[in-house]
Amino acid sequence: MTKPVLVSLTACLLTGATAFAAPKTWTGKITDSMCDKDHSMMAEGGKMPDAKKCTLACVKGGSKFVFVSKGKVYALANQDMPELQTFAGDNVRLTGELQPDGKTIKADQLQAAK
Repeated sequence: MTKPVLVSLTACLLTGATAFAAPKTWTGKITDSMCDKDHSMMAEGGKMPDAKKCTLACVKGGSKFVFVSKGKVYALANQDMPELQTFAGDNVRLTGELQPDGKTIKADQLQAAK
């Protein structure tokens, strides 16, 4: 293989790898891995629990924070991010990187959705 072809192939491979890790912004909700898309399993007498209180209680009980956007549930790689507790149960704009598994996001920034 000639040197120019090898250089071109290497550049293409590196560009493809970094393009996948580019930050992206999603709109969705911070919740927990047990309740997932809604908190109906924790409803008492038909009354839905407060989403924030439910999410924080479930996480305290061992669940993980997750992000739900357009019906898809994403694991969050950085569970120690303080904003997760602040925005638990809330709609947010999340900026971060989708991990290679396509199911996990490493969050960089969370802010209230407008």
